[in-house]
Amino acid sequence: MLLAHQQAASQPVKAVFTDLDGSLRHNELGIHTHDHSSLLRLGELGVARIIATGRSLFSARKALSPDFPIDYLIFSSGAGILNWQTQELLCSHGLNQAEISQVISCLQDLDLDFMLHDKVPNNHHFWYWRRKSQSQSTPDFERRLELYQGYATPLSESLPEGPCAQFVAIAEAAQTEQMFDALCKRLPDLSIIRATSPLDEQSGWLEVFPAHVSKSQASHWLSEKHQWQSNMAFGNDYNDTDLLAWSDRAFVADNAPEVLTKLYEKVPCPARAGFSQAVSLWLQE
Repeated sequence: MLLAHQQAASQPVKAVFTDLDGSLRHNELGIHTHDHSSLLRLGELGVARIIATGRSLFSARKALSPDFPIDYLIFSSGAGILNWQTQELLCSHGLNQAEISQVISCLQDLDLDFMLHDKVPNNHHFWYWRRKSQSQSTPDFERRLELYQGYATPLSESLPEGPCAQFVAIAEAAQTEQMFDALCKRLPDLSIIRATSPLDEQSGWLEVFPAHVSKSQASHWLSEKHQWQSNMAFGNDYNDTDLLAWSDRAFVADNAPEVLTKLYEKVPCPARAGFSQAVSLWLQE
């Protein structure tokens, strides 16, 4: 049962929202024991614990044990929300057929390698498209195809029926900002989220969702549902930008891009338990 002592309390609870990879979790070392203990302690204090990640549910379950001490998982940047304690899918969102056709046309016109992901919660399955005018696709695109072999199908002339959770277009690092700006201009009615590839940590992932999908909007939905009156957010990459801006108090890991470290207080990276330091500072305040 989710934080039963909180439900009985007369005062609304606080909440902590954290990104997973590069913030709470180190790519090689995993989650620091201090940070795991901090999550347990937050539960004892009656503070709700939420991970907001770009990972799909399938991928998140590879990184988090079933008894991992959180209350909710916001996955695929808000396309889905899961009650981690009960494993109940609370809500999911997807692109409709018209939006899918519009985005495919745009991405092909920009000559980007991309994947179109199936609906939540099966959005680890996807259809893929290789760019036409280059001699080869981006290495990070091929790396992701290899990682998800068995779940990937070439995109044919007949389009998948909606809803579909999202698109992931992959751009070389030097192209990322230009392509992100182009997508924002050409798809103004959709949510465009920029992220750094977790595979080579350089390439740009440009993700396309319905307009109402983002980490901040999913976090706001949960906060309204539970009447949480104050919160903290912790992140480390471009795809955390809206969550950090939405939160009452924001911290970033010192491995974050300069555009974020200039705006928010820095704490150490996950290898040095930066999450625990951020939580400590927030609770003292």
